[in-house]
Amino acid sequence: MQLGDIIGVLLAALVMFYILVFLNQADIAQGMKDGYEGGFGSPKLSAPQAGLMAMLSKGIVGGQMSWPLIMLVC
Repeated sequence: MQLGDIIGVLLAALVMFYILVFLNQADIAQGMKDGYEGGFGSPKLSAPQAGLMAMLSKGIVGGQMSWPLIMLVC
């Protein structure tokens, strides 16, 4: 089982690495046409974790969090 877990983690990491590199390079190439510096953290391609954490914290502080959906995912 542990060997299967290790293989799964490595494969997922490799797949996500290439997807994220592709997104970053595509945004940089698009930014060259528009005159801005692209890549992760740019206005058109914000960092996914930061956006997710901001949405979660706004929902918790504002009292509008959908707790049944959060419990369903966990």
